[in-house]
Amino acid sequence: MKLTTPHVAARANPAYVRLLRNLLRSLKVDADALLAAAGLSWNQLSKDPQGIGYATVDMLIQASLVATQRPWIGLEVGSAADPSTHGQVGSAVLASSDLRQALETFVRFACLRSDYFEWRFSAEPGGAALNIRERIDLGPSREFLNDLLFSVHIRIIETVIGHPAETLVVDVPREQPPWVEEFTKRCSGKLRFGAATLTFHVPDALLGLPCVTSDGRAYESAFRECEALLAAFNDSGSAQQVRTILLTASAVYPTLVEVAARLHVTPQTLMRRLKREACTYQKILDEVRSSRALWYLQNTKLSVEEIAARLGYVDTSNFSRTVRRWFGISPLEIRSGAVINRSTSG
Repeated sequence: MKLTTPHVAARANPAYVRLLRNLLRSLKVDADALLAAAGLSWNQLSKDPQGIGYATVDMLIQASLVATQRPWIGLEVGSAADPSTHGQVGSAVLASSDLRQALETFVRFACLRSDYFEWRFSAEPGGAALNIRERIDLGPSREFLNDLLFSVHIRIIETVIGHPAETLVVDVPREQPPWVEEFTKRCSGKLRFGAATLTFHVPDALLGLPCVTSDGRAYESAFRECEALLAAFNDSGSAQQVRTILLTASAVYPTLVEVAARLHVTPQTLMRRLKREACTYQKILDEVRSSRALWYLQNTKLSVEEIAARLGYVDTSNFSRTVRRWFGISPLEIRSGAVINRSTSG
Protein backbone atom coordinates (compact mmCIF):
# COMPACT_ATOMS: atom_id res chain seq x y z
CA MET A 1 0.00 0.00 0.00
CA LYS A 2 1.49 3.31 -1.09
CA LEU A 3 1.49 5.96 1.62
CA THR A 4 0.54 9.54 0.87
CA THR A 5 2.10 12.66 2.29
CA PRO A 6 0.05 14.10 5.19
CA HIS A 7 -2.25 16.92 4.18
CA VAL A 8 -4.91 19.06 5.76
CA ALA A 9 -7.64 16.46 5.12
CA ALA A 10 -5.96 13.88 7.38
CA ARG A 11 -7.56 14.42 10.76
CA ALA A 12 -7.99 12.74 14.14
CA ASN A 13 -10.78 13.11 16.66
CA PRO A 14 -9.93 15.65 19.41
CA ALA A 15 -10.84 13.09 22.10
CA TYR A 16 -7.45 11.40 21.72
CA VAL A 17 -5.58 14.69 22.00
CA ARG A 18 -7.56 15.42 25.17
CA LEU A 19 -6.41 12.08 26.59
CA LEU A 20 -2.80 13.00 25.80
CA ARG A 21 -3.25 16.35 27.55
CA ASN A 22 -4.67 14.69 30.66
CA LEU A 23 -1.81 12.20 30.75
CA LEU A 24 0.76 14.98 30.43
CA ARG A 25 -0.85 16.85 33.30
CA SER A 26 -0.71 13.71 35.47
CA LEU A 27 3.02 13.52 34.73
CA LYS A 28 3.45 17.14 35.91
CA VAL A 29 4.15 18.40 32.39
CA ASP A 30 2.85 21.84 31.37
CA ALA A 31 0.39 20.35 28.89
CA ASP A 32 -1.27 23.63 27.98
CA ALA A 33 2.12 25.11 27.03
CA LEU A 34 2.70 22.18 24.67
CA LEU A 35 -0.78 22.64 23.22
CA ALA A 36 -0.12 26.32 22.65
CA ALA A 37 3.19 25.59 20.92
CA ALA A 38 1.30 23.29 18.55
CA GLY A 39 -1.32 25.98 17.91
CA LEU A 40 -4.00 24.36 20.08
CA SER A 41 -5.95 25.30 23.19
CA TRP A 42 -8.10 23.38 25.67
CA ASN A 43 -11.11 25.39 24.55
CA GLN A 44 -10.57 24.28 20.96
CA LEU A 45 -10.17 20.64 21.98
CA SER A 46 -13.40 20.82 23.96
CA LYS A 47 -15.51 22.25 21.15
CA ASP A 48 -13.94 21.50 17.76
CA PRO A 49 -15.90 18.66 16.12
CA GLN A 50 -13.87 18.73 12.89
CA GLY A 51 -10.80 16.90 14.11
CA ILE A 52 -7.15 17.87 14.42
CA GLY A 53 -4.89 18.01 11.37
CA TYR A 54 -1.91 15.69 11.17
CA ALA A 55 0.80 18.39 11.20
CA THR A 56 -0.54 19.68 14.52
CA VAL A 57 -0.83 16.22 16.05
CA ASP A 58 2.68 15.32 14.92
CA MET A 59 4.09 18.49 16.51
CA LEU A 60 2.32 17.76 19.80
CA ILE A 61 3.46 14.12 19.86
CA GLN A 62 7.09 15.01 19.32
CA ALA A 63 6.97 17.70 22.01
CA SER A 64 5.34 15.24 24.42
CA LEU A 65 8.01 12.60 23.83
CA VAL A 66 10.74 15.15 24.58
CA ALA A 67 8.97 16.56 27.64
CA THR A 68 8.22 13.18 29.27
CA GLN A 69 11.22 11.11 28.13
CA ARG A 70 8.77 8.18 28.00
CA PRO A 71 9.04 6.54 24.55
CA TRP A 72 6.07 4.31 25.53
CA ILE A 73 3.70 7.23 26.14
CA GLY A 74 1.61 6.20 23.12
CA LEU A 75 0.80 2.94 24.93
CA GLU A 76 -0.31 4.92 27.97
CA VAL A 77 -2.61 7.19 25.96
CA GLY A 78 -4.19 4.18 24.25
CA SER A 79 -4.71 2.40 27.58
CA ALA A 80 -6.60 5.45 28.86
CA ALA A 81 -9.05 5.21 25.95
CA ASP A 82 -11.94 3.12 27.24
CA PRO A 83 -14.54 2.26 24.56
CA SER A 84 -16.70 5.27 25.47
CA THR A 85 -13.85 7.47 24.19
CA HIS A 86 -14.76 6.34 20.68
CA GLY A 87 -18.18 8.02 20.81
CA GLN A 88 -21.12 6.34 19.12
CA VAL A 89 -18.73 3.80 17.59
CA GLY A 90 -17.75 2.74 21.11
CA SER A 91 -21.41 2.50 22.10
CA ALA A 92 -22.07 0.08 19.24
CA VAL A 93 -18.98 -1.95 20.18
CA LEU A 94 -20.06 -2.28 23.82
CA ALA A 95 -23.57 -3.38 22.84
CA SER A 96 -22.39 -6.04 20.36
CA SER A 97 -23.44 -9.65 20.77
CA ASP A 98 -19.91 -11.09 20.76
CA LEU A 99 -16.30 -10.14 20.07
CA ARG A 100 -16.57 -10.87 16.36
CA GLN A 101 -19.43 -8.43 15.93
CA ALA A 102 -17.66 -5.88 18.12
CA LEU A 103 -14.51 -5.96 15.99
CA GLU A 104 -16.42 -5.96 12.71
CA THR A 105 -18.37 -2.94 13.93
CA PHE A 106 -15.28 -1.06 15.04
CA VAL A 107 -13.54 -1.74 11.73
CA ARG A 108 -16.57 -0.54 9.75
CA PHE A 109 -16.74 2.80 11.53
CA ALA A 110 -13.15 3.42 12.68
CA CYS A 111 -12.64 5.99 9.91
CA LEU A 112 -15.08 8.24 11.79
CA ARG A 113 -12.47 8.58 14.55
CA SER A 114 -9.34 9.00 12.43
CA ASP A 115 -8.43 8.78 8.76
CA TYR A 116 -4.70 8.33 9.35
CA PHE A 117 -5.22 4.55 9.11
CA GLU A 118 -7.22 1.95 7.22
CA TRP A 119 -8.77 -0.98 9.11
CA ARG A 120 -9.38 -4.40 7.60
CA PHE A 121 -10.98 -7.48 9.18
CA SER A 122 -10.59 -10.74 7.29
CA ALA A 123 -10.85 -14.47 7.86
CA GLU A 124 -7.72 -16.56 8.28
CA PRO A 125 -7.20 -20.23 9.25
CA GLY A 126 -8.57 -20.74 12.75
CA GLY A 127 -9.88 -17.22 13.20
CA ALA A 128 -9.63 -13.71 11.81
CA ALA A 129 -7.05 -10.97 11.38
CA LEU A 130 -7.63 -7.32 12.23
CA ASN A 131 -5.06 -5.38 10.23
CA ILE A 132 -4.38 -1.65 10.59
CA ARG A 133 -2.45 0.06 7.79
CA GLU A 134 -1.21 3.62 7.63
CA ARG A 135 -2.88 5.74 4.95
CA ILE A 136 -0.35 8.55 5.20
CA ASP A 137 3.36 8.80 5.92
CA LEU A 138 3.39 9.23 9.70
CA GLY A 139 7.06 10.13 9.86
CA PRO A 140 8.62 10.28 13.36
CA SER A 141 5.20 9.84 15.04
CA ARG A 142 4.65 6.40 13.46
CA GLU A 143 5.66 4.36 16.50
CA PHE A 144 3.70 6.54 18.94
CA LEU A 145 0.49 6.25 16.89
CA ASN A 146 0.86 2.50 16.30
CA ASP A 147 1.55 2.02 20.02
CA LEU A 148 -1.59 4.00 20.80
CA LEU A 149 -3.67 1.80 18.48
CA PHE A 150 -2.12 -1.32 20.01
CA SER A 151 -3.40 -0.33 23.45
CA VAL A 152 -6.74 0.93 22.12
CA HIS A 153 -7.57 -2.40 20.51
CA ILE A 154 -6.34 -4.47 23.45
CA ARG A 155 -8.59 -2.38 25.71
CA ILE A 156 -11.56 -2.89 23.39
CA ILE A 157 -11.05 -6.66 23.16
CA GLU A 158 -10.61 -7.19 26.89
CA THR A 159 -13.50 -4.87 27.80
CA VAL A 160 -15.83 -6.75 25.45
CA ILE A 161 -14.98 -10.24 26.74
CA GLY A 162 -14.40 -9.17 30.35
CA HIS A 163 -10.98 -10.78 30.88
CA PRO A 164 -7.44 -10.91 29.41
CA ALA A 165 -7.16 -12.27 25.86
CA GLU A 166 -4.42 -14.83 26.42
CA THR A 167 -4.81 -16.57 23.04
CA LEU A 168 -4.41 -13.37 21.05
CA VAL A 169 -1.37 -12.99 18.77
CA VAL A 170 -0.26 -9.47 17.84
CA ASP A 171 2.18 -8.39 15.14
CA VAL A 172 3.78 -5.13 16.31
CA PRO A 173 5.28 -2.71 13.73
CA ARG A 174 8.46 -1.82 15.60
CA GLU A 175 11.58 -3.60 16.75
CA GLN A 176 11.36 -4.97 20.29
CA PRO A 177 12.25 -2.04 22.57
CA PRO A 178 14.28 -2.18 25.81
CA TRP A 179 11.07 -1.35 27.66
CA VAL A 180 9.16 -4.32 26.21
CA GLU A 181 7.46 -4.84 29.60
CA GLU A 182 5.27 -1.83 28.76
CA PHE A 183 3.80 -3.99 26.00
CA THR A 184 3.63 -7.26 27.91
CA LYS A 185 1.85 -5.76 30.90
CA ARG A 186 -0.89 -4.54 28.59
CA CYS A 187 -1.30 -7.70 26.54
CA SER A 188 -1.31 -11.23 27.91
CA GLY A 189 -1.20 -12.74 24.42
CA LYS A 190 1.79 -13.45 22.18
CA LEU A 191 3.69 -10.47 20.72
CA ARG A 192 5.71 -10.62 17.50
CA PHE A 193 7.86 -7.54 16.95
CA GLY A 194 9.33 -6.32 13.68
CA ALA A 195 6.11 -6.57 11.65
CA ALA A 196 5.28 -4.32 8.71
CA THR A 197 1.83 -3.40 10.05
CA LEU A 198 -0.14 -3.73 13.27
CA THR A 199 -2.19 -6.93 13.10
CA PHE A 200 -4.29 -8.74 15.71
CA HIS A 201 -4.75 -12.45 15.05
CA VAL A 202 -7.91 -13.50 16.90
CA PRO A 203 -8.78 -17.22 17.16
CA ASP A 204 -12.36 -18.39 16.55
CA ALA A 205 -12.85 -19.38 20.18
CA LEU A 206 -12.09 -15.81 21.24
CA LEU A 207 -14.26 -14.28 18.51
CA GLY A 208 -17.23 -16.30 19.71
CA LEU A 209 -17.07 -15.08 23.31
CA PRO A 210 -20.14 -13.03 24.27
CA CYS A 211 -19.88 -9.34 24.97
CA VAL A 212 -20.41 -8.80 28.69
CA THR A 213 -22.42 -5.60 27.99
CA SER A 214 -24.40 -6.95 25.03
CA ASP A 215 -27.68 -5.16 24.32
CA GLY A 216 -29.49 -5.87 21.05
CA ARG A 217 -31.67 -2.77 21.03
CA ALA A 218 -28.83 -0.47 22.02
CA TYR A 219 -26.64 -2.01 19.32
CA GLU A 220 -29.28 -1.49 16.66
CA SER A 221 -29.70 2.16 17.65
CA ALA A 222 -25.97 2.89 17.86
CA PHE A 223 -25.27 1.05 14.59
CA ARG A 224 -27.95 3.09 12.82
CA GLU A 225 -26.46 6.34 14.12
CA CYS A 226 -22.98 5.27 13.03
CA GLU A 227 -24.31 4.50 9.55
CA ALA A 228 -25.77 7.99 9.38
CA LEU A 229 -22.48 9.52 10.52
CA LEU A 230 -20.63 7.46 7.93
CA ALA A 231 -22.99 8.66 5.20
CA ALA A 232 -22.40 12.26 6.28
CA PHE A 233 -18.66 11.60 6.42
CA ASN A 234 -18.77 10.47 2.78
CA ASP A 235 -21.22 13.19 1.77
CA SER A 236 -21.00 14.09 -1.88
CA GLY A 237 -24.34 15.71 -2.68
CA SER A 238 -28.11 15.43 -2.47
CA ALA A 239 -28.11 11.64 -2.72
CA GLN A 240 -26.01 11.35 0.42
CA GLN A 241 -28.18 13.88 2.22
CA VAL A 242 -31.25 11.81 1.42
CA ARG A 243 -29.42 8.64 2.43
CA THR A 244 -28.48 10.17 5.78
CA ILE A 245 -32.10 11.09 6.53
CA LEU A 246 -33.32 7.59 5.63
CA LEU A 247 -30.58 5.90 7.65
CA THR A 248 -31.62 7.78 10.77
CA ALA A 249 -35.29 6.87 10.33
CA SER A 250 -36.60 4.21 12.74
CA ALA A 251 -40.08 2.77 12.34
CA VAL A 252 -41.43 4.82 9.40
CA TYR A 253 -39.41 6.06 6.44
CA PRO A 254 -40.17 9.65 5.39
CA THR A 255 -41.66 10.21 1.93
CA LEU A 256 -39.95 12.13 -0.84
CA VAL A 257 -42.08 15.16 0.05
CA GLU A 258 -41.07 14.93 3.72
CA VAL A 259 -37.38 14.51 2.87
CA ALA A 260 -37.51 17.53 0.55
CA ALA A 261 -39.09 19.60 3.34
CA ARG A 262 -36.26 18.64 5.72
CA LEU A 263 -33.74 19.74 3.09
CA HIS A 264 -35.65 23.00 2.58
CA VAL A 265 -36.30 22.41 -1.13
CA THR A 266 -39.35 21.50 -3.16
CA PRO A 267 -39.91 17.85 -4.16
CA GLN A 268 -39.37 18.83 -7.80
CA THR A 269 -36.00 20.46 -6.99
CA LEU A 270 -34.88 17.43 -5.01
CA MET A 271 -35.84 15.09 -7.86
CA ARG A 272 -33.90 17.22 -10.35
CA ARG A 273 -30.82 17.21 -8.11
CA LEU A 274 -31.00 13.45 -7.64
CA LYS A 275 -31.41 12.98 -11.41
CA ARG A 276 -28.21 14.99 -11.98
CA GLU A 277 -26.49 12.47 -9.70
CA ALA A 278 -28.00 9.57 -11.69
CA CYS A 279 -30.14 8.60 -8.72
CA THR A 280 -33.73 8.58 -7.48
CA TYR A 281 -35.40 8.67 -4.08
CA GLN A 282 -36.73 5.14 -4.60
CA LYS A 283 -33.28 3.80 -5.47
CA ILE A 284 -31.81 5.26 -2.27
CA LEU A 285 -34.72 3.91 -0.22
CA ASP A 286 -34.12 0.48 -1.75
CA GLU A 287 -30.42 0.68 -0.86
CA VAL A 288 -31.15 1.60 2.75
CA ARG A 289 -33.88 -1.00 3.14
CA SER A 290 -31.84 -3.78 1.54
CA SER A 291 -28.81 -3.04 3.69
CA ARG A 292 -30.92 -2.98 6.85
CA ALA A 293 -32.87 -6.09 5.83
CA LEU A 294 -29.64 -8.02 5.32
CA TRP A 295 -28.32 -6.88 8.70
CA TYR A 296 -31.55 -7.88 10.49
CA LEU A 297 -31.59 -11.30 8.84
CA GLN A 298 -27.94 -12.05 9.56
CA ASN A 299 -27.57 -10.48 13.01
CA THR A 300 -30.89 -10.73 14.85
CA LYS A 301 -33.49 -13.34 15.75
CA LEU A 302 -36.42 -11.16 14.70
CA SER A 303 -39.02 -13.00 12.66
CA VAL A 304 -39.37 -12.21 8.96
CA GLU A 305 -42.73 -10.62 9.76
CA GLU A 306 -41.16 -8.32 12.37
CA ILE A 307 -38.35 -7.34 10.00
CA ALA A 308 -40.81 -6.58 7.22
CA ALA A 309 -42.81 -4.35 9.58
CA ARG A 310 -39.68 -2.51 10.73
CA LEU A 311 -38.83 -1.76 7.12
CA GLY A 312 -42.30 -0.42 6.36
CA TYR A 313 -43.77 -3.45 4.57
CA VAL A 314 -47.39 -4.20 5.46
CA ASP A 315 -47.40 -7.39 3.38
CA THR A 316 -44.74 -9.93 4.42
CA SER A 317 -45.00 -11.79 1.11
CA ASN A 318 -44.22 -8.55 -0.72
CA PHE A 319 -41.15 -8.11 1.49
CA SER A 320 -40.01 -11.66 0.73
CA ARG A 321 -40.37 -11.07 -3.02
CA THR A 322 -38.37 -7.85 -2.70
CA VAL A 323 -35.62 -9.60 -0.75
CA ARG A 324 -35.38 -12.20 -3.51
CA ARG A 325 -35.09 -9.39 -6.08
CA TRP A 326 -32.34 -7.74 -4.02
CA PHE A 327 -30.26 -10.80 -3.17
CA GLY A 328 -31.42 -13.66 -5.40
CA ILE A 329 -32.57 -15.80 -2.46
CA SER A 330 -35.35 -15.75 0.15
CA PRO A 331 -35.14 -14.26 3.67
CA LEU A 332 -35.06 -17.75 5.20
CA GLU A 333 -32.24 -18.80 2.89
CA ILE A 334 -30.23 -15.71 3.92
CA ARG A 335 -30.83 -16.57 7.56
CA SER A 336 -29.63 -20.13 6.97
CA GLY A 337 -26.32 -18.81 5.59
CA ALA A 338 -26.89 -19.37 1.88
CA VAL A 339 -24.66 -17.51 -0.57
CA ILE A 340 -26.07 -14.15 -1.62
CA ASN A 341 -26.16 -13.25 -5.29
CA ARG A 342 -25.12 -9.62 -4.91
CA SER A 343 -25.33 -8.98 -8.65
CA THR A 344 -29.11 -8.89 -8.27
CA SER A 345 -29.04 -6.51 -5.27
CA GLY A 346 -30.85 -3.19 -5.66
